Amino acid sequence: MSLDSGTLVIPPPADKVADWPLIGKKVHKAWGAAANNLEATLSKYSDQLKAFSRWLLKTIASTAAGVLAFAFSIIIAGVLMLGAEQSYQSFRRIGRRLAGEKGADFTDLAVATIRALRRAYWESR
Repeated sequence: MSLDSGTLVIPPPADKVADWPLIGKKVHKAWGAAANNLEATLSKYSDQLKAFSRWLLKTIASTAAGVLAFAFSIIIAGVLMLGAEQSYQSFRRIGRRLAGEKGADFTDLAVATIRALRRAYWESR
């Protein structure tokens, strides 16, 4: 039973699917159509499936880029701030100029976070 060999079988939906709030009847109808003739159903909904696929890929790519940017930021911050008192004071001044005393406090929080992560990393080795 596989899509490659053309033997994919979709079981019909249970009757209680139609009782789902808001979407039950539509889901039951689409699922039933797919169970009866998958090829025709995919063809009928091809535009929606393409749009959903594009949205899903963009979302995954955006999430991955965000995670990588976050990780890269932490690494750069760690390199610049760990044990470098002059860099620390410079970042505090920049933070204070950008956001007042809260900016300086945010710099302190970032330093504490990086030091805690470094400590946890070395203790786990």
